[in-house]
Amino acid sequence: MMAAHKEKTKLSALIESTTGYKVLPLTSAIRADLEPFVKQAIVDYNAGPKYPGRPNEFGNHMESVLQATSTRFEKPRKADGKKQSTGYPDLMFSSNGTRVYPEIKCLAEGSDASDMRSFYLSSFDKITGDAVHVVIGFEHNDKVLTGRYHIVDMVDKILTVKVEYACSNRELYEQKNAN
Repeated sequence: MMAAHKEKTKLSALIESTTGYKVLPLTSAIRADLEPFVKQAIVDYNAGPKYPGRPNEFGNHMESVLQATSTRFEKPRKADGKKQSTGYPDLMFSSNGTRVYPEIKCLAEGSDASDMRSFYLSSFDKITGDAVHVVIGFEHNDKVLTGRYHIVDMVDKILTVKVEYACSNRELYEQKNAN
């Protein structure tokens, strides 16, 4: 059954009902395990050239910077074992036998109270087990990291449904419609 537009649902309930897997709470031990890598990613990024791409793709870049800090970060695989770069979650991290799914975001300094949509998910293919789900948000000022970051436990986060119907460029611009 399709959810109604603007309906509210808890991320953990949505993932469990869709995948059968539980969203586990972030513990202080897992947070302490993640933080050194997050801090190192900030140092590593700020030591190099400023990301030249579009601001809304900065998070994708920071995902690779964070992944380079440790082999414990890897791209999650779908149930069939294949890697998929797009979709939620960005990475998988192992913390003392617990699976952690970090989603990487960059937010402009001072924008943490903004109503701008910054988290969404549309597929669940890469969720293949019980896990802690976190958003790691790096604060920046004109694509220079400020040193401030957020590790957000998603277990109790409420999401708002946004019903969207779409078609691809292939469907939209089929040859039979071309002039």
